[in-house]
Amino acid sequence: MPNQYQMEINPFVISVNDVGPCVADIFKDPFKYNGKRIGLAGDKLTVDQVCTTFSKHLKPKQFENTKTSHEEFSKFGFPGATELAHMFHFYQLKDNLRDVELIKKLNP
Repeated sequence: MPNQYQMEINPFVISVNDVGPCVADIFKDPFKYNGKRIGLAGDKLTVDQVCTTFSKHLKPKQFENTKTSHEEFSKFGFPGATELAHMFHFYQLKDNLRDVELIKKLNP
């Protein structure tokens, strides 16, 4: 289990442009997916990879992994900080909620 003082998550990411086609494919075959929970994810990246991608595409803004714990994050004081910290902690504990391979089959 990761150290409680440092969030070690590998975020699942998906482009908003990919969500619609994936959902459409799921609705096309309702019997196959009925009753199943499908977590949408186009890829699983490290925090450093996300920072590199954001820095590349959102220049001149630069992003870096601050390695903040979820406890520290919850104290940032902006609306939703505590809820986001809980979400990050949940993803830290439950790393298997997304099926990247399934989503790549639905929307290659």
